[in-house]
Amino acid sequence: MQGQSSLESNSDSGSVPGSDDYGSGCSIPGSDSDYTEPGTPVDLHHPVEVALYSPSRSLDEDQGYAVTLPKSISREDYSRRSLAISPSSGPTSADIMPQFLKLIRSPDLCEGDEYRLSKYFTQIWNLQLEWQNAGCEGWVTKDITDGMNEQLYELMQKKVDAMREWELGEGEYRCWLLFIRCIRMDFWPKQGKAVVIAPTFQEDMAYSMTKRFGNTFKESDLNPIQSALTIPSDMVVKAPDVHFSFRYNTVLKEPRSNAASMPFFCVVAQSSEEFLYETKKLAWVVESNALCGLQGFLVALVAEVDEITTPDKLYFPNALRLLILHLNTINKASNLNIRYPKGPPPQMVCCTAYYERELFPAFVEQARSATSVTDWSNSDRFMWLTSMRNGPSVFPPDRWTIFAQCVRSIVDGYAAEARTTASPSSTYPKHTVTDEEYRTALLRILPQSLASDLQQVVFQVLEGIVSVRAGKRRVTRLAAASPYKTEGLSRYDVIV
Repeated sequence: MQGQSSLESNSDSGSVPGSDDYGSGCSIPGSDSDYTEPGTPVDLHHPVEVALYSPSRSLDEDQGYAVTLPKSISREDYSRRSLAISPSSGPTSADIMPQFLKLIRSPDLCEGDEYRLSKYFTQIWNLQLEWQNAGCEGWVTKDITDGMNEQLYELMQKKVDAMREWELGEGEYRCWLLFIRCIRMDFWPKQGKAVVIAPTFQEDMAYSMTKRFGNTFKESDLNPIQSALTIPSDMVVKAPDVHFSFRYNTVLKEPRSNAASMPFFCVVAQSSEEFLYETKKLAWVVESNALCGLQGFLVALVAEVDEITTPDKLYFPNALRLLILHLNTINKASNLNIRYPKGPPPQMVCCTAYYERELFPAFVEQARSATSVTDWSNSDRFMWLTSMRNGPSVFPPDRWTIFAQCVRSIVDGYAAEARTTASPSSTYPKHTVTDEEYRTALLRILPQSLASDLQQVVFQVLEGIVSVRAGKRRVTRLAAASPYKTEGLSRYDVIV
């Protein structure tokens, strides 16, 4: 598995994919024409019988950072699957944890640490069973306390990272390891707890946008050919209030540097609850100045509607209808026994918050006060992407100009910082007119390229939704942008 993503050979860095760019060489015929206004959306909350361990208990409610989550998980069919497990194809439930706990033992573990790790992973195993018994639906979390401290959190994270290289095996044991590969852990030192979040495919969704910023940053360096910019597979962030890791969704100035040299990150949430949790968590980090080199960031939400919203905020339904038609066509041509249902497509939302360095205080204030995604509409640093027909369409319409200005400010901020910190004793090649023209062109198309990437995420999420409703295993035809390449596609087998 690759450790770092190179920015040298990014073929899409200098071009804008069109509105029919669907990955894997697929393009959808036709256009988003003949628009039909959808009916008034309804509340799609669907109670699920599963205990939800709210991330709000990991936040300091006295300072206005509490996240209010429903008692049951709202429907997110992108994450809903049935685990197809044959009882004879692997170890039984009673055998899995003893077998697994033997594998995590190592000479560096003292007796007390081994005991606690066993308890922690057993709690995650129980979380998987709860999620599985609820039909593999939703975004679930569990708070792990019981003596949790920074040392144990780092040890636990180290074990989880090592499991990404293990052989998957078969049956329930395979599903268990895949579930582990789809978790994210945040440590809240002042509360003495780790918050386990699952399942998450955030790096798959954010990678393309992160890569685009990295390539544009590279062209802004004084010596682009010698630029050491990289997208790390694991970037640990330690703020006074929270510790966590970015995976393939941040740019670093050079390999093995710390989080302080991070100019940009991108986060993509797959439910309203996850968006609220992530923005409030990131507010702690931004306010602490732990990322002192940060120039800006994007935090997006791509999901089926799980809050009551208005039609003008929904993603263009005809584009989704055409995607389903196109997928049926190529499935038939490929002799795949997969037929997605006709009728109105699922209602999708695609929205993003975007901030440059000068407005970080405004982000913190907005994250403190927001109790729903709709509350973010009060900020001019938030927009809904509703179509890519004839270019990006957003709501409210004036937000596109603000978004484009923010993107340019982030890149210009990085360029100014690069010039300021350049070694005076070094000799840099003189930028030619062609160099400057290329950088200008790259920067000019960057906002639309990011919108195209967001559209691609909408289509990828939609593909998962309709495949589940067709009673089929999730198809990863549109997951070509994953940083894990073909190695990472097995992660989607956690939900089949």
